[in-house]
Amino acid sequence: MYEMCCAICGCSLVGGAIGSTAPSALRRRRRVVARNREARERGDADPEAECEVEDQENGEGWHVEDEDHSYDPALVNHDSLRWLSESCCLGTHDYETRLDGDIENYDTGHGDGIVVYPLHRCCLNILARVLTGSGNVAKIDKHVLYDTMEEANIDWEGARRLFLDYGIRANGQKEVWASIPGEEFAVTNPSPTPEVTELLKGFLADGVFGLRPGSHGVMRVPQVRDPFSRLPPELLINIFRLLPGHTLLALLKASWPAFCATRRNGFWRWFLKHDMPWLTELWPLLDEQQQGPEPSYKALYLWLNDITISKYGMNGPFMSLANRRRIWGVCEQLASGYFRQLPSMPLAEPHGGMLKGAICHRMALLAEKQQPDSSWTLHEARFLYSEDEILNKPVILEAYWGESGDLVGLCALLGHQRRTFGLNGAGMSHVTRSAVRIKGNGQIRGFELSVATGDPNRGATTSPRVIAIRVGPNTRLPTSYHP
Repeated sequence: MYEMCCAICGCSLVGGAIGSTAPSALRRRRRVVARNREARERGDADPEAECEVEDQENGEGWHVEDEDHSYDPALVNHDSLRWLSESCCLGTHDYETRLDGDIENYDTGHGDGIVVYPLHRCCLNILARVLTGSGNVAKIDKHVLYDTMEEANIDWEGARRLFLDYGIRANGQKEVWASIPGEEFAVTNPSPTPEVTELLKGFLADGVFGLRPGSHGVMRVPQVRDPFSRLPPELLINIFRLLPGHTLLALLKASWPAFCATRRNGFWRWFLKHDMPWLTELWPLLDEQQQGPEPSYKALYLWLNDITISKYGMNGPFMSLANRRRIWGVCEQLASGYFRQLPSMPLAEPHGGMLKGAICHRMALLAEKQQPDSSWTLHEARFLYSEDEILNKPVILEAYWGESGDLVGLCALLGHQRRTFGLNGAGMSHVTRSAVRIKGNGQIRGFELSVATGDPNRGATTSPRVIAIRVGPNTRLPTSYHP
């Protein structure tokens, strides 16, 4: 049984294990975390291997095995972990995508490959800000979000997970969630709090940001020709506006012209908002600062960038900001696929190339040639209108079945648009529906039709009725009728 983890932050939906408060347990834990942190800074691949196993001390009732998979009680407690159990699910119910708090309301697959994505409500709010610019979850296109997660979904040794960089080791990849000492920041509530706001306000008022020596320095290499020296500062600034923070800081250390072009305080005020949109507590405080002396926004940016990076073994009051920044980064990874799949204006008719490619010049003769009756009407429908829809747009293929189990209609559902051939069952209580989701680039290369006849001893052309459709080797669209 695999434990469910949030698809956005990668952490458990039921909380975490909290270690012993015994002094000997705390001393051992902090020594282990300190050693692991030093080993990570040296670049050791498996720092835990260097930690010696210590026996239980002083008979204080704690066990090494438990402490190695539990959080520091000085950094987290049961109240602070309560947000982990406030969750909802994104899934399909009768092939309509929806958000809900009860996983039992969803079709969880039963062999058809459909999955449900559990989410912390707090993480979902952060995702809403990334995707819509507000915390209003209702503005998220749930169909597109589900398809985006389906695209990033992989099967990891039998467990489903999103192929994303969560910035932590314990990201739902194992059967049982592991509470790792030193990663307490990953389970710290990322929501804004008055305490963090007051701390930021105090630092802004003091104007002292505790920067490390050399934070403003630049590594000059005069003998190397700098290509940025040929560009005017105005053009450099426009280039720098397109860079993420870590790239810009690396460039400033390597290029003297780049360093000089970013000396203006106004640039760093703009860049602070551009590169740290997740820091929502800061903007009202900066507006209040306009009445007083202007702080060094470069110093403020460098300080904030340092204290909010998720680091193994970190502690202190800014763990919540570090976790929010980490989760925001995961949301930005989802956003790239989300915005790419957002539905554009649907084509009014198929692209000319699609029409040309749909013509079949050779057809097999399946029945004796009949003269067309004057009452016959030719019907046609095209389910895909462009190559982009074939390669990138997920499709729900629906089949509609009559009262006796015969096929009466087919429909391709792209987002909210339906393209139907035949009946769609609207207003017909005797018509049933079955459906299958086809991922982007999961092209249908053919149908396998199961037919029933009036006389099983005679050929299928006697009175054929389609009673089932198979799309590919493992996907079947059955009817509720069983002949």
